[in-house]
Amino acid sequence: MRKFVREQTEQREKKLAKELRKLRKTPNDENALHDLRVANRRFVQCLRTFKTSFDPDDVKKLRRKLRRLMHRCGDVRDHDIAIKLLAEAGVRDAALVVKLGADRVKRQKKLVAELERWRGWRKKLKIRRSAGEVQDFARVELPSMEREWHEAGDKAAKSESYVTMHRFRILSKRYRYTLEMFPGMVRQVDRLRTLQDHLGNINDCVVTRRLVGRHAQAKKALGDLLKTREREFHTFWKKLRETKRDGTLHIAPRRSGAA
Repeated sequence: MRKFVREQTEQREKKLAKELRKLRKTPNDENALHDLRVANRRFVQCLRTFKTSFDPDDVKKLRRKLRRLMHRCGDVRDHDIAIKLLAEAGVRDAALVVKLGADRVKRQKKLVAELERWRGWRKKLKIRRSAGEVQDFARVELPSMEREWHEAGDKAAKSESYVTMHRFRILSKRYRYTLEMFPGMVRQVDRLRTLQDHLGNINDCVVTRRLVGRHAQAKKALGDLLKTREREFHTFWKKLRETKRDGTLHIAPRRSGAA
């Protein structure tokens, strides 16, 4: 188990370091920004999933830094999405787009400054010795995560609260990035990826409506788009819940040397 945790942690730590370097070189690259956000989430979920394998003080300090980085990335990404979404919604207001663009520039400067703090960063986390097999760990942890995820999804589908919807979106990300660390989960991960697209589309509308403030035309257009995206989510969730399941997660056999 200790070797498996080390492999997963180092793999995600290396990916994070790579994406930090890439975005530092090309801070205007939206794809690089997206890739860094994903690498950040995957690394954090690894720390969360195997929390008993790390020193809690080391992880606490590191996650605080990662949250700040994620916040800076999110500020820039929200403005990129808002500008695109207004065009998709048919809002043609040059002044509004200019304002969003100016706000984005300010936030990008803060992001660039934050990226400089991560220059040459590599965090060597000590992995504690842990008993048990990877397969046994998965059989205990993953089914409980699945139940929590299904309950949160049903709650989000019934609720009219975007806060509840956002919580389900975050939980879906965590569930997906956890499943990715274990073999034999491709089908579940693919479904979660599609679900995340629907939830992300809704969240983009909610965030953009907040950014446009009292702009009546933009709020109405975004509201109409939001309703469409909500219907798409409900249709997908209903179909997903009706999919025949046997109530268990099928964990692939442990790879040699993965304990």
